Amino acid sequence: MSDREKVIKGLECCMSEKICNSLCPYRGQCDDGGYYYSKAIEDAIALLKEQEPVTYELVKVGEKNYPFYNLVCTGCGNKTGMRMDWKYCPRCGRTVKWND
Repeated sequence: MSDREKVIKGLECCMSEKICNSLCPYRGQCDDGGYYYSKAIEDAIALLKEQEPVTYELVKVGEKNYPFYNLVCTGCGNKTGMRMDWKYCPRCGRTVKWND
């Protein structure tokens, strides 16, 4: 079961108490003490954050006499020659948010 499928199944179980106890992939990882905590919700938030666009930082490379700059992905640190017209980082696959 992929992370995404596990999260979806866990959230569906959170919505239905009848099947949560027997079919939930997060069984035993949640707490219903003073406040309700669901590991499925925590993982869903993490998956959503992974989809947020990344930006690029200009990093100076080279000698003082001949400086040049690389665009570095803030998501994965990819330092390969990036192009401003690319919509996705070729290494991590996240959407790039270019500063206008």
